[in-house]
Amino acid sequence: MEELACIMEIMDVNASGTLSMDEFTNAMENDRVIHAMLSLGVDIKDAELFFKTLAASNDSEEVSVDDFATQVIRMKGAASSVDLHGLILQTTTLQRHVGNLRDAQLQIQEAIVEVLNLVRAERRLQGGQGMAAVPRAPPVPLGARAEAIDAWCLPSSMAEGRGRASH
Repeated sequence: MEELACIMEIMDVNASGTLSMDEFTNAMENDRVIHAMLSLGVDIKDAELFFKTLAASNDSEEVSVDDFATQVIRMKGAASSVDLHGLILQTTTLQRHVGNLRDAQLQIQEAIVEVLNLVRAERRLQGGQGMAAVPRAPPVPLGARAEAIDAWCLPSSMAEGRGRASH
């Protein structure tokens, strides 16, 4: 671990206590650093992917030197078949959940559009009071419903804050 900490200090060019993608990828172009990592049992084939994987666990573009060293130790050695099968299972499960969330989101968006249309129809029956404040939304493909709902339903200040045109 002490050897790895020394390597991390060398990689941390600006002595910030964190490693950036540039610092890491530049260090991984140095044969001495590559050899030192290999001697620790860490074989890095793709420096960018390796860094992104470590940084993703912190949800940051930079990783503290200590966290980086800890994560490197965890990624040391070859992945076993059990490791790979576990990752495949997790990925498959996540994909299914994301698909279910997307389907549910589309159903909610369709329900919102229906409610808005019912409100408009009710206002028309009441003599058109307030119709100017709620313009009729044009038909929108399912994938773009969220943006259409934001654009037509949010107050103009919020729609502009989200970078969408207000109506």
